Amino acid sequence: MTYLEKLIKNKSSIIFSFLIIFFGCSTLQTLNVSDRQQTFNAPYIQVFKAALNYCSEESFAVLLADKELGIINTDYKEAAVTEIYFGKSRAKINFTIKKIDSTETDVILIVSAEEQGDYGNWSQMTLTEGQAKDYYQKIFEGIESKL
Repeated sequence: MTYLEKLIKNKSSIIFSFLIIFFGCSTLQTLNVSDRQQTFNAPYIQVFKAALNYCSEESFAVLLADKELGIINTDYKEAAVTEIYFGKSRAKINFTIKKIDSTETDVILIVSAEEQGDYGNWSQMTLTEGQAKDYYQKIFEGIESKL
């Protein structure tokens, strides 16, 4: 690589980094816990089952469901619908479900979303903070609808 090519590449990297910082882009994992957590007014077992039903309805294959530990982990689900516009993408969800008392239950989510590159490699998707919050809210609404 020539000196000029290196200089252009470095300037492009700096400009790209600045744009990411300026526009507040994030990944689905970088949100504060408060944005990835919701308290449901329902008993623990009811919320746990609602989360499992959400996974089933949305076609997320469950790899681990431990009622005693309050953990549900899904496998990646590819999103073919977005392929036409954004390329191939996939997501998986990890649920942590905690009993607060007999009528309230906390759910904390970690969503991992990836997009496939030109050479078939997968990398973490970058979204605006608003897009990431909307994605989590959609999942919480899906769980709520199953209660």
